[in-house]
Amino acid sequence: MLVAAGAGAGYFLRPAPPPASLEASAPVTTAPATPQEFTDTRKIQVRLVPGPDTAVTTNRSGVLTNSACGPGSSIASGTIVGRIDDTPVLALHLDVPPFRDLAVRAEGSDVAALQAELTRLGFGALEADGYFGWDTAVAVEALRSQVGMSEGRSLALSEIAWLPQEHLAVTDCSVALGAPLSVGSSFAVAKGSLQQLVIDSPPADLVAGDRTVTVFGLRAAFDGGGAITTPEFLAELAQTEQANALMAQDPATTAPATLELSEAVEALQVPASAVFGIADGHGCIQSGDTVYPVTVLGSSLGASLVALEVVDDTAPDAVPDEVNIGEAITHDSCRP
Repeated sequence: MLVAAGAGAGYFLRPAPPPASLEASAPVTTAPATPQEFTDTRKIQVRLVPGPDTAVTTNRSGVLTNSACGPGSSIASGTIVGRIDDTPVLALHLDVPPFRDLAVRAEGSDVAALQAELTRLGFGALEADGYFGWDTAVAVEALRSQVGMSEGRSLALSEIAWLPQEHLAVTDCSVALGAPLSVGSSFAVAKGSLQQLVIDSPPADLVAGDRTVTVFGLRAAFDGGGAITTPEFLAELAQTEQANALMAQDPATTAPATLELSEAVEALQVPASAVFGIADGHGCIQSGDTVYPVTVLGSSLGASLVALEVVDDTAPDAVPDEVNIGEAITHDSCRP
C-alpha cells in the first residue's frame, strides 16, 4: 500500500504539460511582398550662376527725382522704376530692344514684342502681328493708367527703361536722387541673365535612371553632369521672385531643391532576410519554387526595397505577392 501511495503521489507531483500557447509554433516561411512606387527622392542644394551684370539705362536726360532702385531689390517689367524731372520711367521687357516711339499705325518686330509683353502683363489678349492698331492702343492706355503715367495710347522711347528679361535682381544703384542723367546713362546695375543651375555635391549612390531636378516649383531634366543649362528652363526660372532674390545674394548662397527619378520604379518591400545572393547592389528573392533576380534599391528597419529585373529582355510573368524567408529559401543564387 505504501508503494501504491507513493506512486499516486508521484503522478500528481509531476510537471504539468505546457499550455498550447507556449508550445513551439511552426516556423514562419513566407512574408508579404508589398508593391511600392520608388522615386529615389533626394534633398539637394543648388546655386544659380548668372552671366555678366546688366546695366539698366535711361532714354531721357534730366534730374532723378524719384527712384525705386535699391540693392537686393528687383526690377519687374511693367513697373515704374523712377522719375526723371518728375516724369515716370516705365521698366519694360521686350524681346526687341525699343529704338523709337510706338504709336497707332506703327509696324514692325518691336510692335510685336510690345504686344506680346502687354498680353503677358494681362492687358488683353493681343495678337502679336506687329501692327499697332486699336486693340494695342487700348492696352497701352490701360497700362499707363495702372502704373500712374499720364493718359495716352502711345509709348515714347524716352518713357521706357528696357529690361532684357522680365525681372532683374538689382546689385547696385548707379545714380543718387537729385543727380543729373543723360540719354544712355546707367540707372541701375542688375545681375546678368541666368546661365546655369549648379547642384552642390550631387549624391553618389543614385539608382540608375533618368532624373529631374525641382526648384521653386519648376522641373528640369538632369543628365548627371552637376549643372543644368537648358535655356528654356533657365529663362522660366529667372522670372521667379525666388530666383531673383537668390541671385541678389552672395554667389555662394544656395537654395533647397529635390532630385528624383523622372518615372517612378515599381518596387517591392520585403523583409531584408528574404533577399539573398547579394552582390554589387543586386540579389535574389524566392516565392514558392520561383527565384527572381532583383536590384536592391534600399534597406531600412529590417525591410528592403527591391525591383524585379528584366532578364534577356523578358520581364517576369507575374509579380509575387509573397516571398520565402528562413528555411523556405532553397536557392543560393538566381543567376548563371
